[in-house]
Amino acid sequence: MVESVARTLYIDESRYETVYPLDEKLGLIDINDTKSRYTQRFAHILVELVAEMPVKRAVEILDMVSEFKLGIASIPDIVAGIGNKYLPEMDAKSDLPVSSQVIPQQEKGFVRKKIEEIESNPDKDEIIKAAVEKSGNPDTGVTKSNVAENTVFYVSCDGTGVSGIKKELEGKKGKQSDGSAKTFEAKIGVCFKQDFDGNGNPLLNNGDIFRQNESTKYTGTVDKVNEFGLMLYNFAVRNGIDQAGQITFLGDGATWIWGLQKKYFPDAIKIVDMFHAIENLNIIINKLRFNKTAILEEFRDRCQKLLSLGEIDKLDALIMNKTTKSNKVAIDKKFEYFRKNKERMQYGLFTAAGLFVGSGVVEAACKTIVCSRLKRAGAHWSKKGAAYIIAIRCAIMSKEFNKHLPKDSDCVA
Repeated sequence: MVESVARTLYIDESRYETVYPLDEKLGLIDINDTKSRYTQRFAHILVELVAEMPVKRAVEILDMVSEFKLGIASIPDIVAGIGNKYLPEMDAKSDLPVSSQVIPQQEKGFVRKKIEEIESNPDKDEIIKAAVEKSGNPDTGVTKSNVAENTVFYVSCDGTGVSGIKKELEGKKGKQSDGSAKTFEAKIGVCFKQDFDGNGNPLLNNGDIFRQNESTKYTGTVDKVNEFGLMLYNFAVRNGIDQAGQITFLGDGATWIWGLQKKYFPDAIKIVDMFHAIENLNIIINKLRFNKTAILEEFRDRCQKLLSLGEIDKLDALIMNKTTKSNKVAIDKKFEYFRKNKERMQYGLFTAAGLFVGSGVVEAACKTIVCSRLKRAGAHWSKKGAAYIIAIRCAIMSKEFNKHLPKDSDCVA
């Protein structure tokens, strides 16, 4: 912040404008269409603190470090001034499926071809079993190269609730006992890349598949599904989906997620997060009846092995054979989750092809970006305030937070 500095005022009477050239030189940020007294760098420092901790604590830290006392009332405007630059971009012209707009026809699916090769191989079962036993590392007998020649582009998304302010939630339907809502949903999107060699084998690091360095990027919003879908699509295009040889879409079983996949990423390999599948499987198993704990755990192990192989039909038969008259209907209804997503749960094939089968990246993002800041005890957010914080935290995690900071902005305050 700049105080007690004399500067020249220029007046353009013909256009009824006044200008302080020094303000422009210092790069003071605009707040409500008016030049503030805050430099870009100071505002970024303040906003990054506010994005990480409660406002009161951020102000205390600034006071300790710079002995500068900032009024709390001015902070929302500063956050808005910076946060607005990082909100997800919208481009109505991009509302087209990826396949018809940016993915070259000849490069739509090198991993899909690999999967087809495995499926047609007489030793398919052995290949899949070996891959699963090696914790997700494919073992096709092919010597693996360290040279990246092709890329898989992953897209993933999820949602989580945020406590809202009462006036914004009045009249909204929700999950409370009276049908009202106490939260609104924040949606997070993630993309990352994985490198493969010229033979279609994934590059390994200490025997494990890995994400391409610094390729993981994040976006988020509190807007509705339709708006988020377009944001996610544009986000993927900006981050290089058009250069990938294969698209893979990861998500849990939520209907809205797969609706977005179908509309915007129709040619992607579709994978339901395996960890969500395991959670749902354990819920079903825990509803079954066993005489001894050891028998229960042995049964659980058999079920999880079938799931890891992608043997959903065999898993179906095993589970339903263990039901009784009293729980058969309920178990059958629960297992529909697996029947509906069977094609997205071919974990053995996906693993043998070298793909990630878990959406842990977006799960962690929901916790890190949303929960750790917006779900603190007693916190209630406006949608606009939450949108700014989410956008800023996404930029920080994507290592892009300072991209709007002028290179010559050296003044801290």
